[in-house]
Amino acid sequence: MSTGDLYKYTDQGYGMGNDEHKISAQVQMPEYDLDEYLIPGPDRIIYYNENNLKNVSHEETAVFVLYPGHTLSLDGCEFPGGVVIYVDKEFNPRDEDINKILLKHHTTIGGGTGGVSQYMGLIAPGAEIQFTHVGCAWSVDHNDIYGFNLWNKVFFIKEAQLRGQLVIINEIKHFRDTVLYFDQEVADNVPSGITFSVPTGESALLSVKEHYGL
Repeated sequence: MSTGDLYKYTDQGYGMGNDEHKISAQVQMPEYDLDEYLIPGPDRIIYYNENNLKNVSHEETAVFVLYPGHTLSLDGCEFPGGVVIYVDKEFNPRDEDINKILLKHHTTIGGGTGGVSQYMGLIAPGAEIQFTHVGCAWSVDHNDIYGFNLWNKVFFIKEAQLRGQLVIINEIKHFRDTVLYFDQEVADNVPSGITFSVPTGESALLSVKEHYGL
């Protein structure tokens, strides 16, 4: 996605904004196998069943193994090595029992060289991502992410800067006042465990829902 271009799947025109650019190529969700990130190594720190980290910073990739459905709060944290929210490769990405990740107080992710990949952003195919503020879900802090990102859902993101590549599997709600910069170098260096296969056969479109608030 680049500035000024809108890619979507509809014939509906809204009569405002920039021209729509429709793509004809097949689109396929990336496959993920995150098991390798559970192997201890000098380039990662593995957290088991954490609920809240505040003012934590380290160069290594932060790998989190959470109980299904639990919430993880990252408050004022700096993880330049990126973050992986582990999920089993057999997990159904449309399962309702997903984790929730809250980013607060200028948490920053990615952009460093001390983790498993300098292109690692926030890998969370089984999690809903929220940028939030203590005491008020509708007042948010500025949080920045660099690298490749794979998320299950977005509930509320505002005033963020995302640089790299962002793939969202399911749905987006309340995505506001945020700048996304596509970085071809990130797209060419997707972290290990994430693969974009060449589409074969047919793809099934389950449903499409649009909300366009003026």
